[in-house]
Formats: sequence, structure tokens, C-alpha cells
Amino acid sequence: MLRLYAPQSIAGPLGEFVAAALPQVRLLACSPVKRLDAGALRCGAILIAGAGRELRAPIALPFIPEDSEFLGLLDDIDWLYLGGDPEKLVGALSIFASRRGRVDVAYIAFAGLTGTLDRQPRPGEPRLAVKPTHANYNQQDWTRCKKDFLSTPEQDWASLPAANTRDILEHFGPWLARAGQPSLILDLGCGLGQSARSLAAMFPKSEVVGLDVSQDAIDVARAAFALPNLSFRVHGFDEALPFGDQSAGLIVSINALPYAADPAATADDIFRVLSPDGLFLNYCRLLLSQLALNFPPCLLWTHDHQLDPGDFVLPAERRGFRFALSQGRMGGLSPKFFISAELEDFKRQYGALAGTAPDFGVYRPWHSHAVTVAAREPWPGEALPDMQSGHLAKLGFMLEAVSRDSPGARELALTSWRAVAGACKLLPEAYAFMAACLPDQARTLDAFYRAAPR
Repeated sequence: MLRLYAPQSIAGPLGEFVAAALPQVRLLACSPVKRLDAGALRCGAILIAGAGRELRAPIALPFIPEDSEFLGLLDDIDWLYLGGDPEKLVGALSIFASRRGRVDVAYIAFAGLTGTLDRQPRPGEPRLAVKPTHANYNQQDWTRCKKDFLSTPEQDWASLPAANTRDILEHFGPWLARAGQPSLILDLGCGLGQSARSLAAMFPKSEVVGLDVSQDAIDVARAAFALPNLSFRVHGFDEALPFGDQSAGLIVSINALPYAADPAATADDIFRVLSPDGLFLNYCRLLLSQLALNFPPCLLWTHDHQLDPGDFVLPAERRGFRFALSQGRMGGLSPKFFISAELEDFKRQYGALAGTAPDFGVYRPWHSHAVTVAAREPWPGEALPDMQSGHLAKLGFMLEAVSRDSPGARELALTSWRAVAGACKLLPEAYAFMAACLPDQARTLDAFYRAAPR
């Protein structure tokens, strides 16, 4: 039987609301609990498919999206209501009941929460692989504007209502100088082809191939750029690269790898094709900044799925390469990536921090974008601890990194956390649950709790 725990202060009216909204769900009032032990909660293990992030947790709202289909697939897991709109709890229970018909729920009020949530999955606990969403925001723009791209000079593409219309190969400048003269260069997710064109001009003796899943983008690239050593192919990340083992001396990707549905498989294929003396360069948004700035909703679930460098570490090491984070930078704000992006205080502090930081500098957790590098020889960069760890360990590391950063970075994070926590309508018990999930971050959470809206 499903067990639903709710704070004693709101358990009565919440139960009445749920009972009225969901006649197919029968709440069975049980004896209240004075201190709910987080370590005794029934949990399940959720694995992000194609990635290295595994999470053991109960269904804790609002930290897990209430519209997730997997809510109806996991039995024998405890539920906690820790804040948010009660209608979202109703929606989540409706998903659960939709697969079962009439459902009995043990409804338990608790006065406080204590203990620590064990991160290690236990024998017999349910496990579920969840496929993340990887919406490609560029393809629809390229399709809609295809005729305009074909009739507009490249130098004016930025005036069109589409993203990623500029050649930003210069982000790889310090590393391209060390690439030698590779016989084959691949640009993965080449989009409209500007970076592949620049690579072909920079390495005239190399064969350069740009690959992208968008036929419209490839059509534009072929029409715009004609060099004897340059070609373009339609190719998606769900397919194996059509090149032999160890055949490419340089593989680059710009703002594309977050769209790989199976990051680990994509990484393994990249390092299969990369030659032993080859170089892999990637530039894009990282999941890490979302963990740092989209807290606390990302406690158990990320707001938007971006590249997790941890997914590339093992595939690189298996082929003898060292994978590292190198330089980072602050990119554009968007509510698609940062929940607080439209808040005036957040925008002001983000802009101030970006204004004092170099265009590229040593990677920091609040950097939205970063260059990642893989090669056999040592390269300057930072291989973050716990890169392959579970979600909570990685989140804890990022919170610790932010708390030790500059005053501007700390204030930026706290501004975002306060605003988002207020929008989530977190109850006081939610902060105790956060402490149970992240016991090593007690000081950071205490500062957050004291500053949070009531």
C-alpha cells in the first residue's frame, strides 16, 4: 500500500482537498508520527537512461515533477508532501491511480523529520530507468528560416530569428594550435556549417566532415560553404559514427552534445573513432551550473537536461584518454535553462558577475558553458571530484563549490535559491528533508534556510 506522509500542520486540510478531488483514491488516516526517520523511508532507485546519474529517494513533492509518467510505475515507495500547489499532488496521485483503478493510501501526519537518507540502493527496491528529454531548440528555427538562410549572406545570418548562427570556433583557439595536422576532422552537430568551414580553412590538408541530424541545416551548409576538403552529412547522435576506429585526429562539437539521447553511448563512439594521438574538444552548456543555480527543485530532479561531463569520463578512460573540464564562461540567460532567469535581481547579479569575469576563465560551477577536452597527454583542466557519482553526491559537491566561491557567486546562488524556494511554496519540513539528503551541506543549507522566504 502506498504511504503518503504530510506535515501535521497542514495534513487535515490537505487530506480533505485530495479526498474531494480524487474519489478513486481513499485516504486511510493512520496514527501520526512525531519524528519521521528519513533513513526508514521506502525508496526507489531512479536511473537517468544513458547517463551515470542514479538517485535513491522517495517520491518527495515538489522535488520530483508531479507530471512524470514514472510516478505510476513505481510501487512500494513512500510519498512525502513537502510543499507546492496541492493540485499538483492531486495530479501525481491521479497518475499513480490511473494504472490501478481505486487506490487505498495510508495517510500519515508527521510533526518533524530527522535522520539521513541512505544513497545506496538496497536489495529488492524498485529500479526504473527514465529517459530524459533532449529537446533540440535549434532544428525548428533552421527549418522555419531555411529559405531566408539560403538567400541571406552569412554575415547577416545573425539578423534572422534563429539561434546558433555565428561561428564560435574561436572558443577552441588555445587547443587547436596543438592539434597538429590531422588527416580527418569531424564536427559533430555542425548545424549551419560555419565552424566546419573554418576548420577546413584552418587545416587545408585535412578532410573535414560536418555532421548534423537536421537535413535543413545540412542543405544550408552545403549551399553556403564550398571548399575542396569540406563535406557535410546528415547524421544523428543515435547512430554510430560512419568512420573507422582511431580514424579521426580531431573531433569537435559546439552546442550539440546535450541533445544526445544516450550520452554514454555517444561518448564511447566518439572515443572509438578518435585516434590515439587525437584531440576531442567540446563547448556547450553543462548540467553542473543547473545543479548550482536551480536549487532546490533540482534536489531530486534536474530542471533541464544538459551535458553531464561525468558521462564522458569512463568512455574516455577506457580508450586511454584523459577527460577534463577546462575553461568556462557565462552564457546567455534563458528560462529554458535557469528557473530564475527572468527575475530582475538575478539578471542584475548575473550580469555583474559576467562583467567582472574574463570571457573564458578557470571553470566555476556558476559558469553556464565550458570547454571540455580529451587527449592522451596531460592538458590543463579540472577533473572534478565525484564526476561519476550519484545525483545527490554531485549536487552536494556543486553546492559546496558555490559556497566557497566569490561573494558575488554566493549571492547570485542565494538570490536564485530564495526566489525559487518561494515560488515552490516549500514548507519548513522541506528544509529538514534537504538536510537528510545532503547531510554534508549542513552549513550551506542552514544559511539558505535562514535567508529563505517564509
